[in-house]
Amino acid sequence: MEHQLTAEWLKGGLHFQIELPEGPLFLTNKDHEKQVSGRPKHLMLAALISCTGMDVASLIQKMRADKEVTSFKLHVKAILTEEHPMQYNKVHITYSFVGVNI
Repeated sequence: MEHQLTAEWLKGGLHFQIELPEGPLFLTNKDHEKQVSGRPKHLMLAALISCTGMDVASLIQKMRADKEVTSFKLHVKAILTEEHPMQYNKVHITYSFVGVNI
């Protein structure tokens, strides 16, 4: 079984928009301003890409590259074992950047 999620950095802060397979988009940020819903394993993947995304977004801002980076997305692909207890045995994260001089 395979799970996939995508998170998009909402420029101007440490906010991400994440699409879960079971439902609508939700926002996550360091101030815990929004509620989160979804299955535990999907939320684990959402936490993974949000956390690593916040590190990268913070570096973009510290480097003052946020004028050049017009879009930053993360995509995670995780393979779930078929036997119980089910666990992810492979996780692959893709970082995608769009912008000027990138």
